[in-house]
Amino acid sequence: MNRVQNDTNESPNKNDSKTTNSQNVLCATNDSIKLIAESIGINNLSEEACRELANDLTFTVKSLLLDAQKFSRRSRRKNLNPSDIDYALKVRSFEPIYGFNTNDPIPFRCSTMTGSNASGRCVFYVDDQIVDLNDVITTNNSTIKLPNDFVINAHWLAIEGVQPSVPENPQLVSRDTQKKEAIEGTSIKTKDKIKLPIQKNNIGENLVKLKNLVPHDLSMEQQFYFKEITEACVGSDEQKRTEALNSLSIDPGLHQLLPRFILFISEGVRLNIIQTNMAILIYLMRMAKALIENKSIYLEKYLHELLPSIFSCLLSKQLCARPDIDNHYALREFSALLVGQVLKTYGSTLTFLQSRILNVYLEAIKSEKTTFSTLFGALVGIAELGDDIFETVVFPMVKVLGEKIAQVLDGQILPNEKIPADRVKQELIKIISRILKAKSVEVDDFDQITSKFGSYLGQLIFNQVTKSKAQSKPPQNTNRQSGQVSENLQHFTQQQQQQQPQLQQQTHQSKNEPEESNQINDQANISKSSSEHSGDGWFFN
Repeated sequence: MNRVQNDTNESPNKNDSKTTNSQNVLCATNDSIKLIAESIGINNLSEEACRELANDLTFTVKSLLLDAQKFSRRSRRKNLNPSDIDYALKVRSFEPIYGFNTNDPIPFRCSTMTGSNASGRCVFYVDDQIVDLNDVITTNNSTIKLPNDFVINAHWLAIEGVQPSVPENPQLVSRDTQKKEAIEGTSIKTKDKIKLPIQKNNIGENLVKLKNLVPHDLSMEQQFYFKEITEACVGSDEQKRTEALNSLSIDPGLHQLLPRFILFISEGVRLNIIQTNMAILIYLMRMAKALIENKSIYLEKYLHELLPSIFSCLLSKQLCARPDIDNHYALREFSALLVGQVLKTYGSTLTFLQSRILNVYLEAIKSEKTTFSTLFGALVGIAELGDDIFETVVFPMVKVLGEKIAQVLDGQILPNEKIPADRVKQELIKIISRILKAKSVEVDDFDQITSKFGSYLGQLIFNQVTKSKAQSKPPQNTNRQSGQVSENLQHFTQQQQQQQPQLQQQTHQSKNEPEESNQINDQANISKSSSEHSGDGWFFN
């Protein structure tokens, strides 16, 4: 280090640390800088950097010593004290040194480093005495208080299905209370309690609203429950997933865990859409469905985080790695169903919710960069809002959409969009035919349908509606048909009477044979019924 000058009226010059004269006896070296750098994890520091840091350290220490000497001279003392150094550090806005206010010398020891890279350098350290805790406890047993042992306390989780109000159990909040907190979101306190001045003229303003900033600390049981539920919902065990989703849909004590579950869904959707992992997206949407169906929680103040995740699974351009093979349309239909369920539940209290959802769908349809997969999601989403809304919004666009679909299917534009365009065509035909059939609209005029929906889709819609009307049309000439049925039944009875002896003989011969034909018929009926109940949306059950 630098020796202190006698004249302290002049400030030290930073360039003085670079010269080695009789006044600068000690200074920071490059080796000391390397040791300090290695102690904080910085290796391979260059020589130039070490030299610059050493010069700066020498200048700083010299300035601190000069300031400390000023404080000692002002205190009419000839020797420096640790307090003088602390004052000097405080003047220069450095953090003070703690633990050196002692009159006894600190027992520093020197140890020489050995090795190829050490080059005989010395390391100074404080020689601390090793203390045995057993000796301390035995000698000072009366003064030292040992911690208490672990104790297990039992309490009732539920008594005959009712959770008791004890501190160990989570506090249950009713749906009405959650709704009130979501609407108000504040607690009322007077200005006297928060030390604000009250004006005498404005007596009605003595009440102010303050947000409740009390954090929701989770107990160990709630943290364990959250971990198990999230792992089961996105895991590979279908039985555990079913149990977890059932718990989310009926558990009444989820209001404290609700923000964590919503964040888990939103972050999971964001990451898995980037990675095109449709399986995890399906599991997350099932998790969102379970939360929406839970009648004990109030999701209104979390819709701004939940709805964007559902819209992402509904309107994203690509949800899976193989869009031509994987059935991502079922996921889009299920997401549209969730949006409709949210609107049905909270649309009465949030009057602007329907208009905002509809604007999202319209922006997706009218955008020039919209793919047919996104268009499919927007159409099924509008269909879930109601037939009247679909008729008002989508019917004027069907003619333009039909022309674009025809061009894509003919190979004129966008050759890679043939499969999504065909799905959009089928969905439009199905929805429009259902609406026309439900409203009992006469579609006998082919020209009127084609002028309204275009020549391409108009013909397909006309054929579909005509076919559905023919299937649902009641049978004609019932008297003639009933007479024909009676004649056929009488003729069949006569044939059975003539063939009865032969049938009895065949029955007697086949008494001891196994009933293989019945087993084959039963298997055929089972496979037929299972094929009728299977579908694309099996994973949403």
